[in-house]
Amino acid sequence: MSIAGVYSQIYQNFASGKARLPSIPDVIVKIRDAVRDPNSDARTVSRIIQADPALTAYLLKVVNSPFYRTFSPAKDIKVAVSRMGLGRTRDLLTSYTLRSIYDSNSPVLKKRLDDIRRQSVKTAAISYVLARSCPGFSPDRVMLAGLLQDIGASAVLIELENRPEIAEDANKIRATVSRLSAMVGVLVLKHWKFEEEIIAVVRSREDWMRDHQPAADIADIVLVARLHSYIGTPLMERLPRINEVPAFAKLPLGELTPGQSLKLVVEAQQEVQKVQQLLGA
Repeated sequence: MSIAGVYSQIYQNFASGKARLPSIPDVIVKIRDAVRDPNSDARTVSRIIQADPALTAYLLKVVNSPFYRTFSPAKDIKVAVSRMGLGRTRDLLTSYTLRSIYDSNSPVLKKRLDDIRRQSVKTAAISYVLARSCPGFSPDRVMLAGLLQDIGASAVLIELENRPEIAEDANKIRATVSRLSAMVGVLVLKHWKFEEEIIAVVRSREDWMRDHQPAADIADIVLVARLHSYIGTPLMERLPRINEVPAFAKLPLGELTPGQSLKLVVEAQQEVQKVQQLLGA
Protein backbone atom coordinates (compact mmCIF):
# COMPACT_ATOMS: atom_id res chain seq x y z
CA MET A 1 0.00 0.00 0.00
CA SER A 2 1.27 3.49 -0.84
CA ILE A 3 1.94 6.05 1.88
CA ALA A 4 -1.06 8.04 0.63
CA GLY A 5 -3.15 4.89 0.99
CA VAL A 6 -1.92 4.42 4.55
CA TYR A 7 -2.87 8.02 5.36
CA SER A 8 -6.34 7.42 3.97
CA GLN A 9 -6.81 4.17 5.88
CA ILE A 10 -5.64 5.64 9.19
CA TYR A 11 -8.03 8.56 8.80
CA GLN A 12 -10.88 6.24 7.85
CA ASN A 13 -10.20 4.18 10.97
CA PHE A 14 -10.76 7.28 13.09
CA ALA A 15 -13.73 8.51 11.08
CA SER A 16 -15.46 5.12 11.32
CA GLY A 17 -14.71 4.59 15.02
CA LYS A 18 -12.29 1.70 14.44
CA ALA A 19 -9.23 3.48 15.82
CA ARG A 20 -8.18 3.15 19.44
CA LEU A 21 -9.70 6.14 21.19
CA PRO A 22 -9.24 6.22 24.96
CA SER A 23 -12.17 7.42 26.99
CA ILE A 24 -11.96 10.50 29.16
CA PRO A 25 -11.83 9.38 32.81
CA ASP A 26 -15.29 9.25 34.37
CA VAL A 27 -14.38 11.81 37.01
CA ILE A 28 -13.62 14.41 34.32
CA VAL A 29 -16.89 13.65 32.52
CA LYS A 30 -18.77 14.12 35.80
CA ILE A 31 -16.97 17.40 36.51
CA ARG A 32 -17.76 18.69 33.01
CA ASP A 33 -21.43 17.70 33.34
CA ALA A 34 -21.66 19.34 36.76
CA VAL A 35 -20.15 22.61 35.52
CA ARG A 36 -22.70 22.70 32.68
CA ASP A 37 -25.55 22.23 35.18
CA PRO A 38 -26.80 25.65 36.34
CA ASN A 39 -27.85 24.08 39.65
CA SER A 40 -24.31 22.93 40.52
CA ASP A 41 -22.07 24.80 42.90
CA ALA A 42 -18.63 24.41 44.48
CA ARG A 43 -19.95 21.81 46.91
CA THR A 44 -21.31 19.65 44.06
CA VAL A 45 -18.05 19.74 42.10
CA SER A 46 -15.87 19.25 45.17
CA ARG A 47 -17.75 16.04 46.06
CA ILE A 48 -16.97 14.66 42.60
CA ILE A 49 -13.29 15.56 42.87
CA GLN A 50 -12.97 14.03 46.33
CA ALA A 51 -13.81 10.64 44.86
CA ASP A 52 -10.44 10.76 43.09
CA PRO A 53 -7.52 11.03 45.56
CA ALA A 54 -5.00 11.94 42.83
CA LEU A 55 -7.07 14.85 41.53
CA THR A 56 -7.80 15.97 45.07
CA ALA A 57 -4.11 16.09 45.93
CA TYR A 58 -3.25 17.83 42.65
CA LEU A 59 -5.89 20.55 43.00
CA LEU A 60 -4.86 21.34 46.58
CA LYS A 61 -1.22 21.45 45.51
CA VAL A 62 -1.99 23.83 42.66
CA VAL A 63 -4.33 26.18 44.51
CA ASN A 64 -1.80 26.48 47.35
CA SER A 65 1.18 26.96 45.05
CA PRO A 66 2.81 30.40 44.77
CA PHE A 67 1.31 30.66 41.29
CA TYR A 68 -2.32 30.65 42.52
CA ARG A 69 -2.16 31.17 46.28
CA THR A 70 -3.95 34.19 47.76
CA PHE A 71 -4.00 35.46 51.34
CA SER A 72 -4.49 32.09 53.02
CA PRO A 73 -4.06 28.41 52.07
CA ALA A 74 -7.05 26.33 50.98
CA LYS A 75 -7.39 23.51 53.49
CA ASP A 76 -10.08 21.50 51.72
CA ILE A 77 -11.40 20.86 48.22
CA LYS A 78 -14.57 22.95 48.59
CA VAL A 79 -12.49 26.01 49.45
CA ALA A 80 -10.13 25.23 46.56
CA VAL A 81 -12.99 24.93 44.06
CA SER A 82 -14.66 28.08 45.40
CA ARG A 83 -11.43 29.99 45.05
CA MET A 84 -10.63 28.70 41.56
CA GLY A 85 -14.19 28.85 40.22
CA LEU A 86 -16.05 25.99 38.51
CA GLY A 87 -14.86 26.62 34.96
CA ARG A 88 -11.26 27.15 35.98
CA THR A 89 -11.31 23.99 38.10
CA ARG A 90 -12.76 21.97 35.20
CA ASP A 91 -10.15 23.22 32.73
CA LEU A 92 -7.21 22.77 35.08
CA LEU A 93 -8.13 19.19 36.03
CA THR A 94 -8.93 18.29 32.42
CA SER A 95 -5.51 19.58 31.36
CA TYR A 96 -3.77 17.58 34.06
CA THR A 97 -5.66 14.37 33.28
CA LEU A 98 -5.41 14.43 29.48
CA ARG A 99 -1.79 15.55 29.16
CA SER A 100 -0.58 11.94 29.00
CA ILE A 101 -3.63 9.86 28.10
CA TYR A 102 -1.80 8.18 25.21
CA ASP A 103 1.15 5.80 25.64
CA SER A 104 2.98 3.23 23.51
CA ASN A 105 5.07 0.10 23.99
CA SER A 106 7.22 0.97 20.98
CA PRO A 107 10.45 2.75 22.06
CA VAL A 108 10.47 4.83 18.88
CA LEU A 109 6.85 5.92 19.19
CA LYS A 110 7.11 6.38 22.95
CA LYS A 111 9.97 8.84 22.44
CA ARG A 112 7.94 10.68 19.83
CA LEU A 113 4.94 10.80 22.20
CA ASP A 114 7.17 12.25 24.91
CA ASP A 115 8.42 14.90 22.47
CA ILE A 116 4.84 15.80 21.59
CA ARG A 117 3.88 16.05 25.27
CA ARG A 118 6.77 18.41 25.97
CA GLN A 119 5.80 20.56 23.00
CA SER A 120 2.14 20.55 24.08
CA VAL A 121 3.01 21.61 27.62
CA LYS A 122 5.30 24.37 26.35
CA THR A 123 2.60 25.65 24.00
CA ALA A 124 0.01 25.48 26.79
CA ALA A 125 2.25 27.39 29.21
CA ILE A 126 2.95 30.18 26.73
CA SER A 127 -0.75 30.26 25.81
CA TYR A 128 -1.60 30.79 29.49
CA VAL A 129 0.81 33.72 29.78
CA LEU A 130 -0.42 35.32 26.54
CA ALA A 131 -4.09 34.93 27.54
CA ARG A 132 -3.48 36.96 30.70
CA SER A 133 -2.69 39.93 28.45
CA CYS A 134 -5.80 39.44 26.32
CA PRO A 135 -9.01 40.79 27.92
CA GLY A 136 -12.01 38.49 27.75
CA PHE A 137 -10.13 35.19 27.77
CA SER A 138 -9.73 32.67 30.59
CA PRO A 139 -6.02 31.75 30.87
CA ASP A 140 -6.88 28.25 32.13
CA ARG A 141 -9.27 27.71 29.22
CA VAL A 142 -6.65 28.83 26.73
CA MET A 143 -4.05 26.66 28.46
CA LEU A 144 -6.30 23.61 28.04
CA ALA A 145 -6.75 24.42 24.36
CA GLY A 146 -2.99 24.73 23.90
CA LEU A 147 -2.43 21.42 25.61
CA LEU A 148 -5.00 19.66 23.41
CA GLN A 149 -3.83 21.06 20.09
CA ASP A 150 -1.55 18.06 19.56
CA ILE A 151 -4.02 15.42 20.74
CA GLY A 152 -4.46 14.28 17.14
CA ALA A 153 -0.70 13.83 16.77
CA SER A 154 -0.64 11.49 19.76
CA ALA A 155 -3.63 9.56 18.44
CA VAL A 156 -1.98 9.11 15.04
CA LEU A 157 1.23 7.83 16.64
CA ILE A 158 -0.68 5.14 18.52
CA GLU A 159 -2.29 4.04 15.27
CA LEU A 160 1.20 3.72 13.72
CA GLU A 161 2.06 0.88 16.10
CA ASN A 162 0.39 -1.38 13.53
CA ARG A 163 2.15 0.29 10.59
CA PRO A 164 5.81 -0.79 10.65
CA GLU A 165 6.35 0.58 7.15
CA ILE A 166 5.93 4.04 8.71
CA ALA A 167 6.69 3.52 12.41
CA GLU A 168 10.28 2.47 11.70
CA ASP A 169 11.06 5.54 9.59
CA ALA A 170 11.42 8.86 11.43
CA ASN A 171 10.80 10.94 8.31
CA LYS A 172 7.61 9.05 7.50
CA ILE A 173 6.43 9.44 11.11
CA ARG A 174 6.89 13.21 10.89
CA ALA A 175 5.12 13.38 7.53
CA THR A 176 2.20 11.28 8.76
CA VAL A 177 1.77 13.30 11.94
CA SER A 178 1.98 16.56 10.02
CA ARG A 179 -0.60 15.46 7.46
CA LEU A 180 -3.17 13.90 9.79
CA SER A 181 -2.88 15.59 13.20
CA ALA A 182 -5.42 18.37 12.73
CA MET A 183 -8.06 16.18 11.06
CA VAL A 184 -7.69 13.35 13.56
CA GLY A 185 -7.57 15.78 16.48
CA VAL A 186 -10.96 17.18 15.48
CA LEU A 187 -12.40 13.65 15.40
CA VAL A 188 -10.95 12.85 18.84
CA LEU A 189 -12.34 16.00 20.47
CA LYS A 190 -15.74 15.50 18.87
CA HIS A 191 -15.70 11.95 20.24
CA TRP A 192 -14.93 13.42 23.66
CA LYS A 193 -17.71 16.04 23.21
CA PHE A 194 -15.53 19.11 23.56
CA GLU A 195 -16.89 22.55 22.74
CA GLU A 196 -16.39 24.05 19.28
CA GLU A 197 -14.04 26.78 20.53
CA ILE A 198 -11.56 24.09 21.64
CA ILE A 199 -12.10 22.01 18.49
CA ALA A 200 -11.31 25.12 16.41
CA VAL A 201 -7.90 25.31 18.08
CA VAL A 202 -7.10 21.75 17.04
CA ARG A 203 -8.47 22.31 13.53
CA SER A 204 -6.13 25.29 13.07
CA ARG A 205 -2.94 23.47 14.18
CA GLU A 206 0.00 25.15 12.40
CA ASP A 207 -2.36 27.01 10.05
CA TRP A 208 -0.18 30.10 10.39
CA MET A 209 -2.08 32.25 7.88
CA ARG A 210 -5.47 31.53 9.48
CA ASP A 211 -7.60 34.68 9.46
CA HIS A 212 -10.94 33.34 10.62
CA GLN A 213 -12.64 36.54 11.73
CA PRO A 214 -11.77 40.13 12.66
CA ALA A 215 -11.95 39.50 16.41
CA ALA A 216 -9.36 37.31 18.10
CA ASP A 217 -10.34 33.89 19.43
CA ILE A 218 -8.65 31.18 21.47
CA ALA A 219 -7.18 29.60 18.33
CA ASP A 220 -5.36 32.87 17.55
CA ILE A 221 -3.72 32.92 20.98
CA VAL A 222 -2.62 29.29 20.72
CA LEU A 223 -1.26 29.78 17.18
CA VAL A 224 0.93 32.66 18.33
CA ALA A 225 2.00 30.69 21.41
CA ARG A 226 2.91 27.66 19.31
CA LEU A 227 4.89 29.71 16.83
CA HIS A 228 6.68 31.42 19.70
CA SER A 229 7.55 28.04 21.21
CA TYR A 230 9.52 27.22 18.06
CA ILE A 231 11.76 30.28 18.28
CA GLY A 232 15.39 29.24 18.56
CA THR A 233 14.76 25.85 16.97
CA PRO A 234 15.60 24.68 13.42
CA LEU A 235 11.87 24.70 12.63
CA MET A 236 11.86 28.50 12.48
CA GLU A 237 13.80 28.43 9.21
CA ARG A 238 10.65 27.35 7.34
CA LEU A 239 8.04 29.22 9.41
CA PRO A 240 6.76 32.81 9.12
CA ARG A 241 7.84 35.54 11.50
CA ILE A 242 5.39 36.21 14.30
CA ASN A 243 4.55 39.68 12.98
CA GLU A 244 3.61 38.12 9.62
CA VAL A 245 0.90 35.94 11.19
CA PRO A 246 -2.66 37.41 11.07
CA ALA A 247 -3.39 36.17 14.61
CA PHE A 248 -0.59 38.33 16.02
CA ALA A 249 -2.14 41.55 14.65
CA LYS A 250 -5.42 40.77 16.44
CA LEU A 251 -3.92 40.32 19.89
CA PRO A 252 -2.66 43.03 22.29
CA LEU A 253 0.69 41.35 22.84
CA GLY A 254 3.02 44.35 22.83
CA GLU A 255 6.47 44.61 21.33
CA LEU A 256 8.81 42.11 19.75
CA THR A 257 12.46 41.81 20.72
CA PRO A 258 15.14 42.19 18.02
CA GLY A 259 15.18 38.39 17.80
CA GLN A 260 11.41 38.44 17.06
CA SER A 261 10.46 36.95 20.41
CA LEU A 262 7.47 38.40 22.21
CA LYS A 263 8.84 40.73 24.85
CA LEU A 264 6.12 39.88 27.37
CA VAL A 265 6.90 36.14 27.12
CA VAL A 266 10.62 36.77 27.55
CA GLU A 267 9.90 38.86 30.64
CA ALA A 268 7.48 36.24 31.98
CA GLN A 269 9.76 33.27 31.40
CA GLN A 270 9.70 32.24 35.06
CA GLU A 271 5.90 32.16 34.96
CA VAL A 272 5.98 30.05 31.80
CA GLN A 273 8.22 27.59 33.62
CA LYS A 274 5.87 27.54 36.62
CA VAL A 275 2.92 26.65 34.40
CA GLN A 276 4.97 23.87 32.83
CA GLN A 277 5.73 22.53 36.30
CA LEU A 278 2.04 22.64 37.24
CA LEU A 279 1.29 20.50 34.21
CA GLY A 280 3.88 17.97 35.25
CA ALA A 281 6.57 18.92 32.74
